[in-house]
Amino acid sequence: MTPKSTAKRVEAAGAPLPSSSLLPTLGRIYQELTTRTYLRWKLPGSACLALRYLHVRPDGAEPGVMADTARVPRQTMTSIVDNLEKRGLAKRRPHAHDRRRIIVVLSAKGRRLAQEIIDDFLAVETAALAGLKASQVDRLRGLLTGFADGLAELKQS
Repeated sequence: MTPKSTAKRVEAAGAPLPSSSLLPTLGRIYQELTTRTYLRWKLPGSACLALRYLHVRPDGAEPGVMADTARVPRQTMTSIVDNLEKRGLAKRRPHAHDRRRIIVVLSAKGRRLAQEIIDDFLAVETAALAGLKASQVDRLRGLLTGFADGLAELKQS
């Protein structure tokens, strides 16, 4: 965990970053959440993201689509699905119309765990934002949405 700092420059991977960079803060947020998922459920952050993705898709999803959505190589998603399957959290099913393709669906155990993780993250988010006024939370949401939209536009150009 990186301590809060008022230093003008922040060291990251050996290279100094300007104090205006959001990378240290975004990295800290990501690290806090992924560390939490690993310590509490012994799951890497990527597996939690896959669980969440499948949780809102009860009919399942193709691993290639999951990989594209998560912006990871398909081989990585195969490993993530293998891990979920070994833990009894997900199952591979044949595609309804194309026997060359498969669909990944959550097992009952996976659905329960996904809901537990989502509930925990929402509770953590609520607790972390408790010191802010509703208007500040709305502003933060808008700023982060604008930042995410800007990143999405960059990847397309």
